[in-house]
Amino acid sequence: MKRMSYERPTDYYDERLLPIDEQICALLQQRKEVSKNNPGFPEDEIISEWSKKYNLYEDFLKSLFSTMLSDSIFKPQVEPTVFRKHIPILKSKELDETIYTISYVKQYSNASILTLYADWYEEEEEDPYLRMRNRRESHFELSISDEFDCRWEGGGGGSGHFVHNYVISPPLPDNPKGLSFVFEEVDQPFMGAVTGQELVFKME
Repeated sequence: MKRMSYERPTDYYDERLLPIDEQICALLQQRKEVSKNNPGFPEDEIISEWSKKYNLYEDFLKSLFSTMLSDSIFKPQVEPTVFRKHIPILKSKELDETIYTISYVKQYSNASILTLYADWYEEEEEDPYLRMRNRRESHFELSISDEFDCRWEGGGGGSGHFVHNYVISPPLPDNPKGLSFVFEEVDQPFMGAVTGQELVFKME
């Protein structure tokens, strides 16, 4: 999903705020280092207390901490350009009566695209809404190693089938032997909590 470009909302800026705003940035960096990029979210009672103490709206504070929780989604995105080739993978794993398959990787000059296919047997229901309610599609975050940045790029599907697309940068080697594709299940895309389920595809 290509991110929309950001435009400065106003040309005005009170330069007396410069040292304060820089201090905010320094504190954000310190917060990331202390939390090791896993800050969680303050309890409602604490947010309510801070709201009264510092005369700030509770919903504003919740929005602020929600943004800090998901700062990784603002990481600069690499958009694949100049298609080069397909790398065949052809590996499958079964989890919770669903078959997950990686057929191939698309190689671009600056990135790779990996698609994870999910297929399962589904009884025909007269009511399609009942079928959707009975099936919870899993979401996965992909990791390979510290060398590669992996982001979920959306997906889609229908009855008994779903696909997840991932952009990987820098591009994978044309021979990915020795790498492992680790998919950790999360309860929702982007900011989801890890469920403990995972799929590991080892390239041998």
